[in-house]
Amino acid sequence: MSHEQRRFFGRYCIFKASPHTVTMAEARTLQSDGPQTGHREFGWSDFPVFVMLPMVLIAVASGSSNAGSVEYVTKWPHIAHTVMIAIPLWLCVEVMSRVAAKVLAPWHLPPAFPLVVGALVSTQINVFFSMFRNWVLAPYLAPGSHFFRIWPWNYGDPTYRLEAALTISQVILYWLVMNYMFVRFFGFARFGSSTLFGRDTAVQAPAFAAPAVPVPLPADAPLPPVPAGPLLSRLPPTIGRDIIALSAQEHYTQVHTSAGSSLVLMRFADAMTAAEAVTAGSRVHRSHWVARSAVCGIEGEGEKMVVYLSNGMMVPVSRSYRLQTRDLLMKR
Repeated sequence: MSHEQRRFFGRYCIFKASPHTVTMAEARTLQSDGPQTGHREFGWSDFPVFVMLPMVLIAVASGSSNAGSVEYVTKWPHIAHTVMIAIPLWLCVEVMSRVAAKVLAPWHLPPAFPLVVGALVSTQINVFFSMFRNWVLAPYLAPGSHFFRIWPWNYGDPTYRLEAALTISQVILYWLVMNYMFVRFFGFARFGSSTLFGRDTAVQAPAFAAPAVPVPLPADAPLPPVPAGPLLSRLPPTIGRDIIALSAQEHYTQVHTSAGSSLVLMRFADAMTAAEAVTAGSRVHRSHWVARSAVCGIEGEGEKMVVYLSNGMMVPVSRSYRLQTRDLLMKR
């Protein structure tokens, strides 16, 4: 690197974080929210606290009062019974809901649809684990108590059908209530939407615009504007078109501009390709891409390197992308 290059690079890069910059980092760390959702997508890191922990607390409470459809000789099998119901069931419900969201994504349905489908499928899958639970806890049953028959499925029996309908209804209702709390009270988004029974404007945008009917123009008429690309056409007009950064959000991409942010139903790799066609930039992290013109500076080293952008955001830089991230400043 030449002397002039080092001077240019040194104007923007500070490789030792100060208390002031650490405070700035905590206050301006890149968040996956925007004016279209205002929520952060519910992720696996949130699942233990918001799903598993309440289930364990319910297990302890119900075990302490010997509540349940069966009776055990002591309270500890009651607690184990509830834990062995809750954790596998709700883990399966979350997985199946995410699978249903991916399968149903082309139809742009509200999040409630994949949530219901995930709960419905999981109640059938969980039957197999319930058989294992019953086998483990059978020696601890109180005299005269027994497990309800769950396998094989016997929907021809009216009693079995009624019991199964009540169980499935409870699971679906509880799952919807839990997710409503995630969205309404804890500030999460579910499958790219900030409402359980609706879709945000940016997510509702169709994947491909309907072809326009050609209209003949006068000879002296100005040329029509060039159609927007696959990424720009999905952005709401309120946030403009000058893309500053992209952030991966499962099967969605968070697009940041100088005027705001919006979730777009597009794979991160496709969004980066579309953004490169509009403005030069580079990938700086497995989940982040930034425009070259928006980079104001780089701070830190190694795993703690970050990029400051013109809109005040701070984007993390992974170790594998640090060299090409530094080149962003040199090529401005």
